[in-house]
Amino acid sequence: PIVPLYFTKPVCRAITIKFSCFKKLKKLHYKNKSNFVISIWLSIRKAMQFDAIAPYLIETHYKITKVLDGDSFVVQNIFSKDEKEIRLYGLDAPENKRNRKLIEDEKKARVAGEFLIQLGRKSTDFVLTIAPPGTNITLITEEKYFFDFYKRQLAYIILPDGSCLNETLITEGYA
Repeated sequence: PIVPLYFTKPVCRAITIKFSCFKKLKKLHYKNKSNFVISIWLSIRKAMQFDAIAPYLIETHYKITKVLDGDSFVVQNIFSKDEKEIRLYGLDAPENKRNRKLIEDEKKARVAGEFLIQLGRKSTDFVLTIAPPGTNITLITEEKYFFDFYKRQLAYIILPDGSCLNETLITEGYA
């Protein structure tokens, strides 16, 4: 069963949960004490730390199937096997191959493209070490900013340990 949770009105880093969704979550918690329920609770705790525009959509039961680059992933629902492309919200990692965006970055930063490609590969390698394909994740998406220009879903990725991948990439200097 897929349990999307909708949140409303973040106030001072706090989020109020619609009561009907909270009841469903509470029932799941008492029926089975699986890792998924634990990740749901961790996701709610982590979501409360973001000052983002409500409402939120939290999607559980996803796993990473492919890391495209430092800020793009293909994820799959573990029950329905539906795949979608995710781009990390709020950051930009260097590209790891020559394309239009790399040429734009090269002009803006006034740095050689080969150097940017090396940084992009380091970013991708770092992501592969902390979130390799097969990692179970939780997605947090702001409904107002659901898709980017290329129709990829913009999301915060919460790892099984409760840390936010977006935040980790920024603090470690890879994005």
